[in-house]
Amino acid sequence: MSALNYLDAELARASFNVEPVRHMLHGGKQHYDNYKKWHKLFDIDLFDTTDDAFLTREDRMRLGVKRALASIDIMKKNKDLLAAHSPVHGEGGLSAGRITGNHSGVSDHFALFVSTIMSQGSPDQVRTWLPKALNLEILGTYAQTELGHGTNVRGLETTATFDPTTDQFTVNMPEITAMKWWPGGLGLLSTHAIIYARLIVKEKDLGYHAFMVQIRDEHHKALPGIEVGDIGPKMGNPALDSGYLYIRNVQIPRFHMFARFQQLSKDGTYTPAPAHLSKIAYMTMMKTRVMLSLGAAYALAKGLTVALRYNAFRKQGFIDSKKGRAGGEMVILDYPVQQWRLVPLIATSWAIAFAGFQLRDILTAFEAGVKAAGKDVSKIDTSMLPELHATSAGLKAFGTEAAINGIEEARRCCGGQGYALSSGIAQHAADYLPAVTYEGDRLPMALQTARALVGVLAGRMKAEGSFAYLKDADDVAFSEAFNLPHLLGVLATCARRAVAAAGQVLMEGRGSGLSADAAWNAAHVPLFTAASIHTQQYMLRCFVKGLDRVPEAARPAFSRLAMLFGLTKLGEISCEFSHMTLAGAKVIDEGVRKLLSDLRPDVVALIESWGISDRQLGSCIARSDGKIYEAVYAWAQRSPLNRPAYVEQLHKETIGKHVNRDLLRQGAAKL
Repeated sequence: MSALNYLDAELARASFNVEPVRHMLHGGKQHYDNYKKWHKLFDIDLFDTTDDAFLTREDRMRLGVKRALASIDIMKKNKDLLAAHSPVHGEGGLSAGRITGNHSGVSDHFALFVSTIMSQGSPDQVRTWLPKALNLEILGTYAQTELGHGTNVRGLETTATFDPTTDQFTVNMPEITAMKWWPGGLGLLSTHAIIYARLIVKEKDLGYHAFMVQIRDEHHKALPGIEVGDIGPKMGNPALDSGYLYIRNVQIPRFHMFARFQQLSKDGTYTPAPAHLSKIAYMTMMKTRVMLSLGAAYALAKGLTVALRYNAFRKQGFIDSKKGRAGGEMVILDYPVQQWRLVPLIATSWAIAFAGFQLRDILTAFEAGVKAAGKDVSKIDTSMLPELHATSAGLKAFGTEAAINGIEEARRCCGGQGYALSSGIAQHAADYLPAVTYEGDRLPMALQTARALVGVLAGRMKAEGSFAYLKDADDVAFSEAFNLPHLLGVLATCARRAVAAAGQVLMEGRGSGLSADAAWNAAHVPLFTAASIHTQQYMLRCFVKGLDRVPEAARPAFSRLAMLFGLTKLGEISCEFSHMTLAGAKVIDEGVRKLLSDLRPDVVALIESWGISDRQLGSCIARSDGKIYEAVYAWAQRSPLNRPAYVEQLHKETIGKHVNRDLLRQGAAKL
């Protein structure tokens, strides 16, 4: 296999054509054709990220903003792309960052700031703020997390105290722990922030609400009473200006409290949201978690595309050790152990994707209902919110964890090249790492899922939707004659046992005299385990359901992939819940090995079905043209450390003061 056709050769041996699968992934052939057309709009030097690693953080920040603004200009000139990106101009939902490969605070402006205005603002507020936000007349961020409080939203210390005599709120952060900390786009870009604060009216704490606060003036200087800045370098995302915000007694108009579902009159009369909308303030977070779940699938697929391409290209070791070079070298991907490391991760990327599609469908249905209700919020059907909240929390927790662990394993599968930033995957791993933490670390997210699960057992929630399996009474034991429906039953059985075990620990804690909170804390580990197994079976369930979306020619390969996901996840579950025997474990091991062998011809096609381009990868070792070594060499030559002027200056200031110049002048023969 020549270097120039390694990728074509891999795709040619597959049992299916990747193009129809790409159509499925993007919502149809027309949507995919549009996607490819839009992608070409950004195939310009400005969006080439290959040399970004050689820039300072200051330069990367500047370049990130420049790219973001240029991408918006491109969208404005292409109305169909704008409609796909913006829900105001069309269907919306398309992440421009996925096409451009650029992530900066402007991304958070659209994903969080604009989204919150649309979902939480009253009609008057939307008319006032949304056009300005879409036209970038104002730039915003979403400021909820505080230095001393993250996922514990009820613990927020920022206050907004209403004064009916002035018809204004006084926003204040009384302690250093109340400072807003981490919001993207806050450090340098934002002129405004959506602040989450406790509403205080007539000395009564009415809970946290969202407020619009201007933080910088026309010269981009902080307004009086406001301190704002960048929190400094982080692991990854050097072009994202995560920031801090300290507000001391700043007045804002009453109009600046978001009032889509609750209102405050000038005399201080507070009208709360209808009881069935009590959790509506979580909508931005839930929407973000769904977005992060889909993003986890893409992020893992991106890392795997680098690894699979490089492993299909790179040769290491002899086919016949006795013949040596004469017998040819092995392609790394042909080693069974390498397939064992990588192929289950491909299965995971698709499992997360299909689960994300399911959550997105639920979210879309809810948003359609909100839109249809118009001004009469009492008509909004919120029956799906508990499931959306609990399931999106679990998928965010375990989806992002699976993604970052998978990306790291994929990076290691690239050998030494995976360590170099020229690989693209090293920077990708660093950039994606925070995803397991922001919008909720995996533990509190998983416990939100667990609370719903034990709530179903206790009868506080209905056993429907993603919880329907909990009402089943019959256990399914693992059998040698396994198939996908059987694996679903086995994993559901494991999850029911884990949920029941967690519930039992809770009951024992209460029975021993512990308070509700103390009993809950004492049961964290079994609760976390229950949420984990529940989420794994949910992903497999969605994967199996999603097979109906897959083109018929590709369905056998994807069915094997779903089977591989189910077997590997079952093998990871404790015997306490799986009741796995030694014979059963052997069947799983043999089944996995056979699936890996059967899937080998389709391995590259299964990851190339994501359709991630060379530019999106930003990798020298994953070039589709096979010029991998040439690219790595050329990239190294562009290092600033190789500039003669730099070497000369370094020698003059340091090295030259220590080495023996006379000896070096005489040459190696004199050593």
